Amino acid sequence: MESRFPDVSATYDLDLRARVLVIADKNRIRAFECVYSAMQGPDLETPAEYVMLRVMGSDATGMS
Repeated sequence: MESRFPDVSATYDLDLRARVLVIADKNRIRAFECVYSAMQGPDLETPAEYVMLRVMGSDATGMS
């Protein structure tokens, strides 16, 4: 049976992520890793939702 919420904690290859950052640095491209969260839109989050997203580790948030 397929899981409703599959584990996506290791979706991207760690070595590839490190290589991308090295290449960006060599080419003077500003790059960094962050946690992106997506919210259903179109509406703005409440102050409580901003706090929740930050507590959950989100660095950037977008909406549909």
